[in-house]
Amino acid sequence: MTSTRSGWSVVHVDDVPGEDGRYPAPFDAELLSFGRDLGTAGATRTIGAWHETLAPGRRTSRLHAHLHEEELIYVLSGHPVVRAHHPDGREERVALRPGSFVAFPAGTGVAHTFDNPTDAPAELLVVGGRHVADRVRYPEDGDLEAWRVAQRPNRGWPTEPVAAGTPYRIDTDRLTLRPLGGEDAPALFDMAVRNRERVRPWLPWAEREPDLERQLAFVRSMRANFEADKDFAWGVLLGGRLVGVCGLHPAHAPDGAEVGYWVDHAAEGRGLASEAVAAVLRAGLGPMGRRWIEARIAPGNERSRRLAARLGLVHEATLRGRIPSVVNPDAAKDAEIWTATRAGVGPATQHMAVRMFDALGRALADPVRDETIA
Repeated sequence: MTSTRSGWSVVHVDDVPGEDGRYPAPFDAELLSFGRDLGTAGATRTIGAWHETLAPGRRTSRLHAHLHEEELIYVLSGHPVVRAHHPDGREERVALRPGSFVAFPAGTGVAHTFDNPTDAPAELLVVGGRHVADRVRYPEDGDLEAWRVAQRPNRGWPTEPVAAGTPYRIDTDRLTLRPLGGEDAPALFDMAVRNRERVRPWLPWAEREPDLERQLAFVRSMRANFEADKDFAWGVLLGGRLVGVCGLHPAHAPDGAEVGYWVDHAAEGRGLASEAVAAVLRAGLGPMGRRWIEARIAPGNERSRRLAARLGLVHEATLRGRIPSVVNPDAAKDAEIWTATRAGVGPATQHMAVRMFDALGRALADPVRDETIA
């Protein structure tokens, strides 16, 4: 049964025509899984969904990785095997069973495919984004990748890192950082309400009662400043959920910047704040070209002091009255100045796994990763 209603639809898999998957000629000799395009039948716009039946001995695709499109796979029946190929050449094979859920975030470079080594069919529900600027890498099929690039020259996977630029996406082992936007205002407002009393001694914005309209105006202005290369605020996401904010703000000299951050109380205690700040330090001192980055910490904020020391920042001075109050100009707090420079950062910052991409999805060079910059 397929029933299209006003603004939504109901689709039954048996009513959706299917076909054996195969690549275009001249790469069409191999038969892949038998797929039914549920997303198109349901008139979805930004997300695709397929029911795939994987016959014994077949695979879902050639080994591939997406730059922009997420892929989610849920095993409905059978015992397929997922094969993952890392950019450094490492291989993993994991046997799956009904109820297994597999996620491939976009842009990691981890190529993948599913095959069925058993003598019984396997069924998969595959969900993925539809991204017009997506690019695909085929680590075992150079001819196919070259053919795709020739057909659509703007869809080739970037191979050489771009030396300089602003990261629009930063990935660590656990986190994704991306520019704040208006859609983040409700989540930030809820976080501000939950965390206000806890952070009020240290963060000026917490002196005022949270306000949703003011929050919306803030994130919209920050996104405009981000696009103008003036001021940078990234939302910190854990498993797709916003858990904090980390920013790189203008300082008193063009080759420097000030880092600021805060995370939801529920996300504390797992090193997430350190991971986010280290990633932004790497971005600022690397492709963004800052020679030094400072953190201004109110005396008594022991948690932030420990974080700064752990990441290799050095306490250089304490300045009087440098952290302003938003409600009382005469109540400015002192500021400890902790600084990281391009000449050296701590091991926790230098060696952490960080991947950065510009607005076009191109990988950004990371000179801080393996050696400090003279």
